[in-house]
Amino acid sequence: MSARVLTTSLLDFGSSYWESPIVNQEMPGILSSGFAPTGKFGIGFFSIFMWTDRVTIITRRYDEAHRETRVLEFFSGVADRPILRAATPKEYLQQGGTLIRFRLNAPSDSDDGLLSAANEERWSLVDLVRWLCPAADVDIEVEHKGKSAIAVRAKDWVRIPGGELLKRLEEPGYERRPSAKVLNAMGKQLQIINDASGTPVARAAVFCRLGSRHRFRGVVTVDGFRHGHMNSINGVFAGRTTVAARDSAMPLVEAERLSCWATEQIPLLGEGLTEEDKAYAANVVLACHGHPADLPIALTQAGWLNERLWTEFARDLKEVLLVDFPGYGGLEDVLPHLTLERNVVLANEHVAVMSTFGDSRWLGSSNSDWKWWAEAQWSVQGAVIKALGRAWNVGLEQLLTHVWFFDPKTNDEYEPIVRTIGSINGLPFNYAVGVISRPGDDET
Repeated sequence: MSARVLTTSLLDFGSSYWESPIVNQEMPGILSSGFAPTGKFGIGFFSIFMWTDRVTIITRRYDEAHRETRVLEFFSGVADRPILRAATPKEYLQQGGTLIRFRLNAPSDSDDGLLSAANEERWSLVDLVRWLCPAADVDIEVEHKGKSAIAVRAKDWVRIPGGELLKRLEEPGYERRPSAKVLNAMGKQLQIINDASGTPVARAAVFCRLGSRHRFRGVVTVDGFRHGHMNSINGVFAGRTTVAARDSAMPLVEAERLSCWATEQIPLLGEGLTEEDKAYAANVVLACHGHPADLPIALTQAGWLNERLWTEFARDLKEVLLVDFPGYGGLEDVLPHLTLERNVVLANEHVAVMSTFGDSRWLGSSNSDWKWWAEAQWSVQGAVIKALGRAWNVGLEQLLTHVWFFDPKTNDEYEPIVRTIGSINGLPFNYAVGVISRPGDDET
């Protein structure tokens, strides 16, 4: 950096160098060359003061002599003005670039230190860097207590073994850490998703083992750095950010390619899955706009049914009671003892795979006039309703006018419809339901 950049753009909080007039004067043509800078908000450098008050920046432009190396020093964080001075011969940089040194306010292995984690565990520096930069575009080398190691190789997330990538995404905490055997088994399920140009923009797998003691969450990265996470999906998604906090990002994977990937995941789900696991997998696949194939989508009196079997099962029904499974009212506990009515179907609500941005903002939403359908259509409940339309030979929009989740007479959306959905030991069991009436049969 030049002296002008050090004293203006770098210190101008909230103003990005890459969007200032200085960049065209100091690096003419760089922005038109296809170069894509990581910085955009003008606050990244100041985040260093979360950890330290003492910072030294040593820098030299690539086209200047060694003696033009400059040093900018902060002695009291942002409380006092920094000092700009010429470097001493010992500080000269042999190549153009920038070196930043800082002293941590708290020891790295203290309770509030850089390497602290939940449950009194501690990070190793190499694992922390891997966790923060799981898909870095450059090699990152770390040195701690005199020992050096390569934490991340440039773009290695697309080629290292799947189990190794999943381990990189692990965070020390309260939950049981997966064994190498578990990681390797899950790692084999990871698939690469390319964009239209053939560039990898994700390497991921559907996670559906509800009884697992382990929790896997996909990571959304921007320029290789962790920004947010995905639910019910393992692996890495490249993304873009639009907020200065850089704690969330929108994946770059297009809806059509995500749909194909999700459908292709089904044969890779692994062995030992329960029917509930498979139904949840179907819900994740549908949330990604994929097709559930032969996975079960509905629990009925006849057991778990896939899309085709549910269509046949529902053909002669006049009314269907739709129940959220597993629900929030203890339904899962009583289910083993519950005998369902013939017209009752249990199915999952939409599972949001995006943790921050809504799925509809990323993948698009329905053009339907029914707002609740925007997300519901990408769930097994949505698949149940669509199949019901085919079974009854009714258009979707017409069928949606015959779906109620609250009493249409009172129009009170906080007052659910409660109906008998089955019996336990001969006694009726009532529960909140959605009512789907066959068009023509509910009209007078």
